[in-house]
Amino acid sequence: MILEISYQWGKAHGTIALEAADVTIGRDPGSSVEINHPCVSRHHAVLQRQAESWLLVDQSSRNGTWVNGLRIAYALLNIGDEIFLGDFARGSGVRMVVGEEGAGVDADSEPGPVRQVVYYLECRTSDAVSWYPLRTGEVLLIGRDGAANLAATSLLGGSTGAVEACATVAPRHAMVRCDESSAFLTDLLAPEGTFLAPPSADADDASGHFRARALHGGGSRRLGPGESVALSLDSVFSLGRAPLRFTLRAAEAGAQTRP
Repeated sequence: MILEISYQWGKAHGTIALEAADVTIGRDPGSSVEINHPCVSRHHAVLQRQAESWLLVDQSSRNGTWVNGLRIAYALLNIGDEIFLGDFARGSGVRMVVGEEGAGVDADSEPGPVRQVVYYLECRTSDAVSWYPLRTGEVLLIGRDGAANLAATSLLGGSTGAVEACATVAPRHAMVRCDESSAFLTDLLAPEGTFLAPPSADADDASGHFRARALHGGGSRRLGPGESVALSLDSVFSLGRAPLRFTLRAAEAGAQTRP
């Protein structure tokens, strides 16, 4: 498999031949592929061999690594995937396309369409609310640390206290995927469980503030190991005993409410 690179600035372009060794990408002159773009970090990403496939891993880059419009911590690549390194919202960065050997990529071609946002996943903590788009055909991995698209420790601020609060969240705890009309929550054999709350759990307490507690107990249902369930709008779930609450919202509501 060959990764074709098409830059979005000037006429520069190139091709990365994926062979046995890992491939590092960034502005650093010691990178396997040096990309001198202001929105690309010095050590931006690395491509790692995984049997017959390749894993793209973000290296805590400033502007992010994106696959098919979704910011990732890591992603297993497939033929046809579009990768973007840099500021995706402003279109400032470097576009890459995964293709078969010799397929070629037109350096002047327009990027393919970004997959449609069909839902937003709202994440609420005791003092913050954040929103994450769910696009058709994509998977959002939720877990304790940087191995996931949504890292629980980061959602809670990344402090020592946040790490302790996330002790019951597995590194790969659960995932949410969606198609054009449905969203699904899957437990990934998490030891402390994934909990689907009753509809009333979406309400805050009498003072109007979110109760900083997990949703286990109180009528919540623990998913079976590896169980997948369809989510309806405003479905609420939590991971282990972490003080995080996730709610599925309509795309229109997310676009109007998120910062």
